[in-house]
Amino acid sequence: MGVRTGDYDERVALEPWHYGGPEHVNRVPHVAVVDADGLLVDVEDGLGGQIALGEPWQAASTAERPPRLENVAVSARSPLRAVLVHPPARPAPGTVRIRTLGCMELEDDDACGRWLGQRTGDLLKFLVCRRYRVVHAQDIAEALWGHGGFVSSGTVRQCVHDLREKLDAGRLEVSAQVVLTRQSGYALSHAAVVDADDFAVHVRRGIAALGQHRREIATVHLRRAVAMYRGDFLADEPHADWARHERELLREHMEDALAALAELYIAARDPGASTSCLRRLAEMRPLDADVHRRLLTVLLEQGRHSHAARCYDAFCARLLRDFGRPPGFTLAEL
Repeated sequence: MGVRTGDYDERVALEPWHYGGPEHVNRVPHVAVVDADGLLVDVEDGLGGQIALGEPWQAASTAERPPRLENVAVSARSPLRAVLVHPPARPAPGTVRIRTLGCMELEDDDACGRWLGQRTGDLLKFLVCRRYRVVHAQDIAEALWGHGGFVSSGTVRQCVHDLREKLDAGRLEVSAQVVLTRQSGYALSHAAVVDADDFAVHVRRGIAALGQHRREIATVHLRRAVAMYRGDFLADEPHADWARHERELLREHMEDALAALAELYIAARDPGASTSCLRRLAEMRPLDADVHRRLLTVLLEQGRHSHAARCYDAFCARLLRDFGRPPGFTLAEL
């Protein structure tokens, strides 16, 4: 029995159009799959009409800025290759790229570590959680510091001023304000690009491709999503209530991506890659019997009996400690 991936809810707030519109979806490349002879064997819907299946792949584009192409392997054991077709490059001077999967980082800003743990950094993290939506100054003060009122609004105003200075200092070209003022509130502009949005799009496209039995396209998207997930959303703010909702949703997306990718690797007869996915998934779902059963089955199929026994003993001890009962299966049954 395979690992169940759960229902992928397209209504969740992580969908990019809930935050900033279709430009966030359009940042993520589409996938075309070619064989060893360079003939197109599958193409993602977003590239439909450029070239017919069975013909040699070539970048057919009449746009002023042709798409950027990237050639990657589908998987270690597949003879097929994937061509990632990035959207036509559009000049975006002053863009701030924010990594939120794991501890927050700003790309190309080595000095950000000096202030992201201070009040200014707290403000940026909170605005990222409410990105592209206006948040009243008093709501910001209440969420971050537990009090509102006139004095706190002034504190937020000063923090916004300091944040703008620090963000501008890390940009080579300043053409658009990252933090906007709207009436009595503040919001991130589209000059801020957040990795969690791209991650969510990769997972959505991968799960959708798998549902259409387009396994190579699904593998490419899910591999990129898994690679992007350096850790839980805003891992440096583990106790922040305002980050918990999005953190849990992103964890669920990562778990779904790992489960689906593991099954793709198992079908492709790549035991090493499937084991890596299942081990990571087991760490994220430490009490899920289906996940551990699948991991143990894959290990036993590889003849890794000692490793399987250690994993099974650890899983049994965990269930006995937390629930007072062993799992509903034994290694002998597997």
